[in-house]
Amino acid sequence: MATYYDIFGQKVQYIASDPSPAAVGQVWYNSTSNTAKVRGVTTTSAWATGGSMNDSKGGNGAGDSQNSAIALQGTLGAVTVVESYDGTSWTNGPSSSNNYGSRSAGGASASASLIGGYTNSPFTTYNVTEEYDGSGFTAGGVTNTSGYGANAIYGVNNSALGFVGRAPTGTHNEHYNGTSWTTVNPSPPGQRGGFLSGSTSSAVLASGFVPPNNTTVDCLDYDGTSWTSITGLSPGSDGIHGGSGGTNSSAVLIYGGVREPSLGDIDKVNFWNGSAWSAETALPSARRGSNGGVATAYTQGLLFGESPTTATLEFQAAGVAETRTITTT
Repeated sequence: MATYYDIFGQKVQYIASDPSPAAVGQVWYNSTSNTAKVRGVTTTSAWATGGSMNDSKGGNGAGDSQNSAIALQGTLGAVTVVESYDGTSWTNGPSSSNNYGSRSAGGASASASLIGGYTNSPFTTYNVTEEYDGSGFTAGGVTNTSGYGANAIYGVNNSALGFVGRAPTGTHNEHYNGTSWTTVNPSPPGQRGGFLSGSTSSAVLASGFVPPNNTTVDCLDYDGTSWTSITGLSPGSDGIHGGSGGTNSSAVLIYGGVREPSLGDIDKVNFWNGSAWSAETALPSARRGSNGGVATAYTQGLLFGESPTTATLEFQAAGVAETRTITTT
C-alpha cells in the first residue's frame, strides 16, 4: 500500500463528475461536490441502513436486487398493501385479496406470489394462491393441501414454484407450473421454518425446526426429486430464518431468525456459495427472520418487514469495488 511519501506531489485528476467506470485504485477530485474520492475494494461485509417502509408487513418479500424489491403481507392482521423498494424509498401499491397469517411469498418484483395462510376463531388453513404481476393480484391455482408458515421459490414467468409449507399433518411440498400444483417429496423429517432458495430442480433449505420438541435441524439440498443433508450453518445460527436467495441455489444469504425452543432472536448471518456456508458480519442487532429482496448474487441482500419494525437493512458484501470519499481524521 502506498504511503504519504509515495503519493506526495503526484497529480490527482480534477474533474466535474466521477469517472465512469472508475478503476480500482483510481483517485480524483470532484470539483462539483468538492470532494476527493478513491475507488477501492471492501475487505469485510457490513450492513447499512436503507429507507424505512410505510408499514410493517410481517416478514414477506420478493424481488430482483437491492434496488428492486417488494414487501407483501405475511402476518395475520398486517397491512395488505404491497410496497415497492427502489434502493432508496418505499412506495405503496395495490392490496392483496386476502388477509391471512403466515403466508408464503416468493418471486420477482413484477412476478410474485402469496400462498396459503391461516385465520383464527376457528383456526383454519387455506390453499389459495395469489399471483402478483407488478400492478395487481389475480387468483392462481389452489394447492392440493392447505398450509401456512411456508417458504416458496418462484420461477421465471410464473412457470415453476417450489413450496415447502406447514400443513395440518406436517410438511408438504408442491411444484407449480403457473396453473396447477403437483405434490412432490416432502423435506425430511417434517422440517419447518427454514429459508428456501433456488429453483424446482436445484434448491437449498437452510435450517428450521422439527416438532414436537422443536429441535433444530441442518441444511438440505434438493435436486428436483429428493432431499439430502449438506453442511450446517455456523454455530448459533440454527433456527427459523429470513434471507435472500431467489432462483439461485449457489448464492444464498440468510440472516436473523429465532431459535427454538424459546431461545430468542439471533443476529447471525451466513452465506452459501454452492458447497459450503461461511459466517458473515452479524446484524447490528438481533432480529427475527424477515425475507428480503431476492438475491441472485452475494451482493444483493435486503432485510425488511419484520413486525412491528419498518426498518430496512442493506447487505454490503466483502470484495466488492466501491467509490469512497476521502476524509481527514
